[in-house]
Amino acid sequence: MQTVIERYINREVLLNWIGVTGALLIILMSHRFARFLGQAASGDIPADAIWSLMGLSTVQYLVILVPIAFFLGVLLALGRLYKDSEMAAMMACGVGPLKLYRALAWIALPIMFLVAWLSLYGSPMASQAIHQVQQAAQAEARLGVFEPGAFRRLEGADGVFYAERREADLLRGVFIQAFDGDEEIVIRARRGRVETDAAGYRYLVLEEGYRYELQPGSRAMQRSRFERHGLQLPEAAEPGMSDRRDTRAVRELLASGTPEDMAEFHWRLAMPIGGLVLTILAVPLARISPRQGRYGRLFAGIIVYVLYSNLLATGQVWLEREQIPTWLGLWWVHALVLVAALLWLLRQNGGARRFLARPGEAAGT
Repeated sequence: MQTVIERYINREVLLNWIGVTGALLIILMSHRFARFLGQAASGDIPADAIWSLMGLSTVQYLVILVPIAFFLGVLLALGRLYKDSEMAAMMACGVGPLKLYRALAWIALPIMFLVAWLSLYGSPMASQAIHQVQQAAQAEARLGVFEPGAFRRLEGADGVFYAERREADLLRGVFIQAFDGDEEIVIRARRGRVETDAAGYRYLVLEEGYRYELQPGSRAMQRSRFERHGLQLPEAAEPGMSDRRDTRAVRELLASGTPEDMAEFHWRLAMPIGGLVLTILAVPLARISPRQGRYGRLFAGIIVYVLYSNLLATGQVWLEREQIPTWLGLWWVHALVLVAALLWLLRQNGGARRFLARPGEAAGT
């Protein structure tokens, strides 16, 4: 059962965590939204696929954002308590680091369990869904090249397409200019439509038009009239899903056992473990004097996180290159930061004996 002080500390941490998470998510998703808008403007994806991709991308970002946001939220919450001398009053009443950790555990453990699920299962499923949405979106975007009223580049060919207007599924006033080797081809048709045969191949079927074949630099030209003329449309290559480690399930990574797959597994596991380690580190890092601002340790916290994440990234590369054994994984990075946090905590509280036996006296350190 939570005490009044524990509920009070948790409320402060939660409010700061939600604020930091929201701010960071808005910044990152704004950049991602601009990227998707650019892809939609260039015709790579249709506009109605943007929101699906945004939602799935949010799941991926939360895996990284939640641990750092919770770390910063703890720093901000405890920093305010220290600045307003509330923490000094709590310590005088016997609230030491151990009770702080107990209070933080009520919210840190459920949040990191959520991060663990997102990292191990949710994010790979989101990555696979993003891949599938992008493939479907690109297939739909290939049909968007036939939207009337503008010159559009032909996918898979060196040329452009133009149609004057659309009537249902029928295009009116079709113009195509393309190159076949050194030969320039110009096609003008009264109408056209996209059709799919029984085998699933798509064709642009043109009716009542002319086809001109020209040689650049020469007056030679061949003109032919047609009543019906079909042009096969190129199909986009499907990238292999097995080549994307970020979409693989945990059981597939463990079954494979290759250095690259094991490095991916340890990286996913590092997100929730790192969040817990950062929570332990936040308690000694947040300690300030009342004369210092509540944001005094925020910059230091960001530096610590950057160093921690860079060590994890370096360890992942070493795992892929088999420079460290697989069983060691990234645990050495977590252990290094955890030992530094515990030593810092013991130093602030006068050693292990005083820290464990008389936590309330830590206020005088």
